Amino acid sequence: MKNKENEVLNLTLNLTIIFLIFCNISIFIFKIDFTKHKAFTISKVTKNLFSSANETIYITYYNSGSLENYFAFPSQIKNFLISFSDASKGKVIYKELDADKISTPLEHIGIPSQQIDLRDINQLSILKIYSGIEIIYEGKREVIPVVTEISNLEYDLANVLDKLINNTKKVLGLAFGDSTLKEAHKNFSEIMKKAFGIEIKEIDLKTEKLEDIRKDINGLFIIGAKEIDKEIAKKIDDFVVNDGKIFVATSSIDYNPQNPYGITPIKSSLFDLFESYGIKYNENIILDKRAPTIFLGGNFQTYYPWILIDKSNIVKKDMPLLKNFYTATIPWSSSLELIKKDETEVKFLPLFASSKQSWQVKEPNLSNISLNAFEIPNKFEENKIKILGYAIEGKIKSPYKDQYSKNSKIILTGSSMIFSDYMYNGSPSNFELSGRISDYLMQKEEFFNIKSREVRAKLKFASSSNEMVNAKFSLIVVNLIILPTIILIFGLVRFTRKRKAN
Repeated sequence: MKNKENEVLNLTLNLTIIFLIFCNISIFIFKIDFTKHKAFTISKVTKNLFSSANETIYITYYNSGSLENYFAFPSQIKNFLISFSDASKGKVIYKELDADKISTPLEHIGIPSQQIDLRDINQLSILKIYSGIEIIYEGKREVIPVVTEISNLEYDLANVLDKLINNTKKVLGLAFGDSTLKEAHKNFSEIMKKAFGIEIKEIDLKTEKLEDIRKDINGLFIIGAKEIDKEIAKKIDDFVVNDGKIFVATSSIDYNPQNPYGITPIKSSLFDLFESYGIKYNENIILDKRAPTIFLGGNFQTYYPWILIDKSNIVKKDMPLLKNFYTATIPWSSSLELIKKDETEVKFLPLFASSKQSWQVKEPNLSNISLNAFEIPNKFEENKIKILGYAIEGKIKSPYKDQYSKNSKIILTGSSMIFSDYMYNGSPSNFELSGRISDYLMQKEEFFNIKSREVRAKLKFASSSNEMVNAKFSLIVVNLIILPTIILIFGLVRFTRKRKAN
């Protein structure tokens, strides 16, 4: 009996020692992600992309070595890319190069230099730095030109791999329901391409047939509604019931920020179409006491019919589209109203709302919006928040013919200017929302969920995170306390038992 106990004890101690030794040698890769939200754990979607790759993927991180003297993000990016490579099981070969030691300018491969100001005690110096990633697969090259955080790095890498491995293209249709809004959105296409890798194909709703270009685009953005008549509304409806995915940015009020006194309600067949789907555009502009102060540029005076969207305004916090979203500013917005109940095959999802300190301006006071913006009510309607965005998902019925879609997605907002050049100056975070909406319409939901994970950005620009300290402390405990203690116990037990036996 004693011999059996000795054998069990010896086996247990030996296995424990072997396990702890394995944890400390690099031949056996055994990693534990100590970060709170698993910042360095690669998602299943990305691992599936690795499995689809027929050839080796080469990833190179070009980084100015001097950066690590001032910022923490280069080491975080390196650690993440090492984890990324390890998760690929040999499909990804990763290397890093010091951009300061490369003679050829990296601009030739699409990685631009950045300038940062370094303010020392007695002087101001400007540092020229690089931080970009090159991905090569089957002779095809893609670049992530600027990387300064790991919050969306896996998502960006997965997008590139999806494009290289599966030849996936992201093309968004852009149509203006009000031609006067084109001038205010001149930079939209360029922003979407540079920031999110999305090609924009502009569409003329009056002359082009959407069924002819349906296969060429992944989704459709419609900005404005003033010029949309019944015939154009039928085209949009046909696109929707054939499982098209659309985003609509339009107010029910014709508002020009350069002329805040010439305000009139808009009559459009587009509003009739959405009302048949179940969402009504109210003829109002929503004002909010929480409105931020924003400089839009230009030489004209602007007023503050904006709504600040942050976590407190998001209605569906668990919806992937808005999960972990920070802030946006919704300018000159009308409110939206649900006039149908949820059905078994159609879901109506409120996205974001004004605060409880908001109020609405209707006719005949719209022409005096500049005055109403400063006349804050003494008392607000309790629990009367105004919904400013809705999503409709499911089998949508056409009001013009007996046809249902199989699985359509529609996102509606009450502002025509949410992604305008005005907001690029005043609230650039709005374009993070445009990227999210585009991806939500175009991507598979599980792919989009990479982006909506708990943010990795908690680690960025921190000189030393608590999570890294905890990881180092755990390693010290294993190496200097647990492993020596077990070996000591093992030796003492064997010594004691041999002494008793003698």
